[in-house]
Amino acid sequence: MKNTELREKEYFSLLNQLEEEHYQAINNLDEVNYSIYCLEELKKIDKESSILFPVLNGILIEGKIKKAREVKVNVGAGVMTTKSVDEVISMLKAKQKELKARVNKIKVQIDNITRLIQK
Repeated sequence: MKNTELREKEYFSLLNQLEEEHYQAINNLDEVNYSIYCLEELKKIDKESSILFPVLNGILIEGKIKKAREVKVNVGAGVMTTKSVDEVISMLKAKQKELKARVNKIKVQIDNITRLIQK
């Protein structure tokens, strides 16, 4: 196999890997964006409002929110902490910024590999 053919295979392999990373980063960014949206909506809920809570896919239960300004956050190893909705939104916005930078970096790498393949 010639060096150029080997290099081209390596480029395609790297391109596939980067495209998968790009897809995952975009999915993570979508989740963070949706979480921010949901928390912003949570701030609008009146105290003691009734709401449907998901239990399983397509199965919901009705309940009341007692504290719509605080949420429990899993910080790892089964440990939960209480944070204000605004604190969590700030944390998510920092994560959003990191993910946007990651998506852009991967996109540049994909573009560079694509240009190398087209040569």
